[in-house]
Amino acid sequence: MTRILIVSAAFAAGLGSACPLPGQTLDRADAIATAQAILVSYQTRDLARLATLANANNRPLLQELAAQGERHPRYAELFRGWRWEAVERWDGAVGDVRYQDRDEALALFGQIAPDEVAVVVLTWEAGGWAFEDINSPGRASFEALPRDRPSPP
Repeated sequence: MTRILIVSAAFAAGLGSACPLPGQTLDRADAIATAQAILVSYQTRDLARLATLANANNRPLLQELAAQGERHPRYAELFRGWRWEAVERWDGAVGDVRYQDRDEALALFGQIAPDEVAVVVLTWEAGGWAFEDINSPGRASFEALPRDRPSPP
């Protein structure tokens, strides 16, 4: 029951237009839509879907976690600590996207403390954005990053 309510709340918060419903195609070139799909998948504990959104470094582990579930020794790690708490508190909105470089984006989705934000770290692979991590940079550091994706060299 909780899973349905979380997904319903996420879509009621305005995700319907950017984050596709299951069975619809996600535009992986859209950093905000990709971050929303990642957060919905993580928040609803849909590790199989999260694995499809992960980058090549994280995909094998997430596939193992999806297949083994709670039997996997690292399963519980995903659902405790500050990362999970930030994802649990997520209200369905993704704010600014800032760029570390051409192939790494940070999508703002929450606040950890007054001077610390929660971001989805995305990496560019095979023509689309992919899930790398959930991080918590300082607000000033995040805001100092460019809003526009750097041009190719």
